[in-house]
Amino acid sequence: MKGFNIIALVIASCGMSLATNAIASVGSSKSQIAKNSDLRIGETAKNQGAHKGPAGEPGIGVKSIKNGKLISFAGLTRMAPANTDDVHVISMPNSPNAPKSHRNMGVFNFAQVADAEVYFGEWSQTGEITDISHTSYYSGKDITTNMPTGGTATYSIKGINQYAGGPLLQGHLNADFGAKTLKGNIDAVSINAKIKDNATFRGLAEIGELQGKAKGHFFGDQAKHISGITQFSDHSKDIAFGGSRGDIQN
Repeated sequence: MKGFNIIALVIASCGMSLATNAIASVGSSKSQIAKNSDLRIGETAKNQGAHKGPAGEPGIGVKSIKNGKLISFAGLTRMAPANTDDVHVISMPNSPNAPKSHRNMGVFNFAQVADAEVYFGEWSQTGEITDISHTSYYSGKDITTNMPTGGTATYSIKGINQYAGGPLLQGHLNADFGAKTLKGNIDAVSINAKIKDNATFRGLAEIGELQGKAKGHFFGDQAKHISGITQFSDHSKDIAFGGSRGDIQN
């Protein structure tokens, strides 16, 4: 599977009907959910110090650093500005030269969806393709509460899997809000999912003969943005993805 240029970020310390306006809430998930998984993903508590920030933001952490305390993605992107590919890098995998408090954090690769507070990426302890800890993840703010009930739209998608230089994975997902389906491809991975009333989607993911699962959330006004993950028995193939839709067509 082709790689992409990304910043490896280390963690330290329109036929439709409208319901209500989108409100601030965080939706997130990760592809490895075992109880002993090192990665933490979700909604931040209020932070002080070097990673000062408000509660209720999309955040990420690892078990080995302050017992997995979540740090906001927004704060981390300010610390490590995006490169020309709009992605963010600091890497310290198992580094003996790192401060004791920063060792064994692993390698985080993530990107942001447009100007939304929605992030997607991958983590592993070493950053190596063979690392069995490889986990894809997403975390976003403002889960959609006014999902379209009719019409179709196409989401332009970028995906992350196994950083090795080169461009992000590319693809499109086609949403039929009336039929509640989401179908398309991200590079070599095909997705066929059902859209749920709670602004989530779940379904099948396939790459070659390997079958897995796809799931994620819609974010923003009228499902403007999307982010999710695929999960396979071979976690090295797990993808995180995100994107924004075009106009809703009747």
